[in-house]
Amino acid sequence: QILTLSPVMFIFQAKVIGFYNMNELKFGGATYVATGRGLPTERRPFLGVIGEQGELIPGGLYLDYARLTYYDGASLLFLMILVLVAGGTENTGPQLVGILVSLCLVTVSWLLAPFIFNPYQFRPSCWINDIKAWTRFFLEDGGMHWKKWFTANQLKPRRGFRATVLQIGFMMELWFVVTCFASLNARTAVVCQVSDTWRLYYWNLLSPPIFAPALLCIALACCGALGNLCSERRSRSAPKFDETYSALGTPKEEETRSRCPQRCPLVLVSLLVALLTIAEWAAPLVWVASLGWKKASMLALLLKI
Repeated sequence: QILTLSPVMFIFQAKVIGFYNMNELKFGGATYVATGRGLPTERRPFLGVIGEQGELIPGGLYLDYARLTYYDGASLLFLMILVLVAGGTENTGPQLVGILVSLCLVTVSWLLAPFIFNPYQFRPSCWINDIKAWTRFFLEDGGMHWKKWFTANQLKPRRGFRATVLQIGFMMELWFVVTCFASLNARTAVVCQVSDTWRLYYWNLLSPPIFAPALLCIALACCGALGNLCSERRSRSAPKFDETYSALGTPKEEETRSRCPQRCPLVLVSLLVALLTIAEWAAPLVWVASLGWKKASMLALLLKI
């Protein structure tokens, strides 16, 4: 069983079953799932397949298990790296080795189990098809495939503010944020009195990294509204040709259409938001690390995220 990687499969299966059980207890709405399955040699794509007419048909391993295991696996991997960087394994005994091995096994299972047991996963021709589908999924039509999937799956479990604050997970996260905030405030409240620059770093350290991304989103929204207004005025002021002059030829739809993009690609906006977020919390983290507070800088990174 070890040679066939059965523990990896069972850990992944337990995670999926636990997710659906907790989701049913919190939100309800369980439905019947058909038990019919295809052949065991059928390969499941990563994001979707491209049809005969060139259209993208979404559906794949990432869309199936992103909310179930991938996000939690990535978070667990990030926390493990953060603990190692912060020196959490220094001056510890051999009893920590078993915990690290278990965490590594869980992380590998949550992130890689669907790909390990997917038939023909490592065939190069299949990789090329997955890359094409990935490009179409995130870039085609301004990322509308991505937006539809996110709206239908990621936003579905939330049932309003009242249902969110009553969850025990929300209370635990709130307690964690308050604890991190109080710890950082206690350590940096004194040194911020050294200069005005350090005071600015202090306020930036304790504030959420939302100001630069918010300004970017507001600017994009204003540019989009201004572009739509200009397009409407241009269409109203355009000359109208009578049917009697149709023989002379009328402007084609491609010629009268604006050459500016109708919508900004979501991938580009997401990348810019991520870069602005990193740039906003990088300066105070570097400031805390320059003081020699290694663990405090790791705590500040968790608070920012």
